[in-house]
Amino acid sequence: MCAALATAAQAQWPGPSQPVRVAPERDYGPFVFQRDDGAIDGLSIEMLRLLQQRIGLTLQMLPARPLNDQLQALRQRDADLVSSLRATPERGAYALFTLPYVSVPAVLVMRTGEAERSLAAMSGEAIAVGQGFAVEPVMRQRYPRVPGRA
Repeated sequence: MCAALATAAQAQWPGPSQPVRVAPERDYGPFVFQRDDGAIDGLSIEMLRLLQQRIGLTLQMLPARPLNDQLQALRQRDADLVSSLRATPERGAYALFTLPYVSVPAVLVMRTGEAERSLAAMSGEAIAVGQGFAVEPVMRQRYPRVPGRA
């Protein structure tokens, strides 16, 4: 889980009577996603509901949107919490993180029948990288000759 940083001069974490504004990502299943009926669901949402029951949080689900939009809402303090995020130095400048409850590795998926290759061997070939995902800056830094497309 990830929550917006607040200083003493800024708004503090919502109190018991204030709802915690949760900014769910639209399509990061099975962790958080929007069902066909519009409801927000997933493992992270189930964990938030347990926290809601156990410690009395009031959750306000904001509309499900793409990750970059939710990160912007967190930076601008239009949201209090985004779930299922990997901590990065950039995100650490505006957000606090809990310990992860699951670790998801970054993997390279190729078409069936393609020869196995490393990223370093793919110089000049474009690959798809989820926009706003933590692996995006890592790819740019470690493999500058492999253009990533969001």
